[in-house]
Amino acid sequence: MLLAYLVLWAFNELLKLKGSGESGMIFLVIIYHPFLLLLVVFLKWVYGKII
Repeated sequence: MLLAYLVLWAFNELLKLKGSGESGMIFLVIIYHPFLLLLVVFLKWVYGKII
């Protein structure tokens, strides 16, 4: 996530884009939410195996 932020920040600085950045965050959430869901499922599985 930090890498994505740095790439987007550099892109914004180079092109001097205007805007609130709200649409960029929505884009990142849409892209990364499957990975977060898989992480939660994995953590629940690990928790179930430990207890």
